[in-house]
Amino acid sequence: MNPDHRARRMIRLLVLALALPALIVGTAATAQATAQHDSVAGQPATFVASRDGVVVLVSSTTGRVLRALTTPQPGGRDSDPYLADSGRTVVFVRGTGTCSSSILAVPRWGGRTRVLVPGTTGMFSQPRLSRDGRLLAYQRHDCAARPAGLMVRTLRTGATHTIAVPGNGEALSYTFTANGRRLITALYVGTYQVWSIPVRARSVAAGRLLHPAQAGCFARHLTAIGPSRYVAVDQYCPTTGEEKVLKVDNRTGRRVGVLALVPTSVVGLAGIDFDATGRHLLLQDQGSTVYTVTHGAKMAPIATGFQSATW
Repeated sequence: MNPDHRARRMIRLLVLALALPALIVGTAATAQATAQHDSVAGQPATFVASRDGVVVLVSSTTGRVLRALTTPQPGGRDSDPYLADSGRTVVFVRGTGTCSSSILAVPRWGGRTRVLVPGTTGMFSQPRLSRDGRLLAYQRHDCAARPAGLMVRTLRTGATHTIAVPGNGEALSYTFTANGRRLITALYVGTYQVWSIPVRARSVAAGRLLHPAQAGCFARHLTAIGPSRYVAVDQYCPTTGEEKVLKVDNRTGRRVGVLALVPTSVVGLAGIDFDATGRHLLLQDQGSTVYTVTHGAKMAPIATGFQSATW
């Protein structure tokens, strides 16, 4: 090999050696950006649920419990978890005896609990926090066989009032509007329909019928779709056995579209929930299976063995 050829070869090797670190850094940066994009575009990596009287954090991909957020309670149990505060906080009910309970909150990733509603006689259920964290809605079931009460509590002051509900006094489900001024609720007024009620109201009569269910059908569960003006409504038709999750405008009651088609094998959902962004829907059947919704509004199971799943 002549000297000129050898020199040119050494120069090419030197240039390659200098360029290699930049290439590696650029590839790593691209991979990191891709991973971040995938994590944002994909469904939430975890959901929260209850199992065996404890609130747990669960992997959405494997269905395995990642950690317990609460500890077993002697003579009681933790139930009805609900993710609030843009998915950062879990509110839940702690039963502390045959007819006493309280409502608490714990960070999604674990930590100290704080009391939102102190323990008292009666059983609480379905705690729902407004987006600004000022108001808490929940139901109180009196053990003396009196009707349930839909309660609204101002957390800063502790002031609480009851919204009187006709019939058995129970709302099947409810959610705050994004501005926290109204409750959208599925309840029985002649039949199970969707109503819009001011949070300061003392009776359902102060509200208005928002979305009448299709003839022969009734509204069962509902949830807010992120910070938008829409709610997801679970509509079940016992005469046909058909069940759908509908997208409904919470101002006009207009049906916008179908979000999920419930197969006949699991008709009779126990709950529905959207993530904080309003892009991903979580469903729970009457057993213990948790589902997401794929393209074509089809349900895909992701975990089993849980109750009151929320993300």
